[in-house]
Amino acid sequence: MTKILLTTFILIYTMQAQSQVQVKLVNNGLESIPLFIPGIMNPNLSPMSESNVEFPIGQKVYYKAKRGRNQCLILEVSASWPADTTIYLTRSELEKFCEKRD
Repeated sequence: MTKILLTTFILIYTMQAQSQVQVKLVNNGLESIPLFIPGIMNPNLSPMSESNVEFPIGQKVYYKAKRGRNQCLILEVSASWPADTTIYLTRSELEKFCEKRD
């Protein structure tokens, strides 16, 4: 009975671990970065800061672009991402990226 419970616990833990990815968002710029993460939060990444977030697989992250544009999809979390993925962002790079997508 103990062996069955342990096996079940390991399977459940493995399934949960695979459904989430730990991501570190790093703002290397001198301006805050407004983000929209549906169902999770609407953070502002402060200048020169880091934020650790655990995302479900498939989670979309949007940048709240300036100049009257709507939100711009900047990433979608994938199961292929390694554990403890780090993503470096600056507001100017995001603005350029979103302008190209318009």
